[in-house]
Amino acid sequence: MSRRLLKYGGEALKPHFVDGRWERPLISKRVVSKRFISLCFLPPFLPASLPPLISPSSPSFLLCMQRVPDLFIFLNHVAILFVCQAARLRKEAVMNGRVGPWQPSVQDSNGEKREGTKQVLGWDPAWDTVKAPKILRPAKLHARERNREERFQKIETAMAGMAAKIAQHKESMRALKPKPGIETLYKKVVAKAQKRR
Repeated sequence: MSRRLLKYGGEALKPHFVDGRWERPLISKRVVSKRFISLCFLPPFLPASLPPLISPSSPSFLLCMQRVPDLFIFLNHVAILFVCQAARLRKEAVMNGRVGPWQPSVQDSNGEKREGTKQVLGWDPAWDTVKAPKILRPAKLHARERNREERFQKIETAMAGMAAKIAQHKESMRALKPKPGIETLYKKVVAKAQKRR
């Protein structure tokens, strides 16, 4: 994968439209394969000194990520093979201080490529994936907090002319009371007599 990045540069990280269809980039962004292999089918060339468990947060994991492109992690009698490409290349370039404009090969003062020199692998910041900006939105809050202004206007509208409405209600309640007289007194006496029985 390093040879592909040295040869094609940033184009190796982009998909290409070939013969009417889109083809995958030569170097994937994160993980190319995640294959589960049973221990009974492990290849014989694996070293026997590998620890039974390598935590992703441990220094040994990071050391293996730097040295070995194909990292075997043993979890519950299963080996997980991670083949990281673009993400690993970017991390290596950042750790080695090779982040900057892309230079595919080492050149001398005359601008010619020197034979027998090892090409330096770096990372151009222009290759980083542009993520969508995160827009801060106001909190949703509770329904009683969202419609507080609407409820306030509703109460203000209902309170308009409230004094007249209260006076009208008191007058209607007063009209329901029986008028004093002989008929009202007779009804009270009859009601008391019926209760005594």
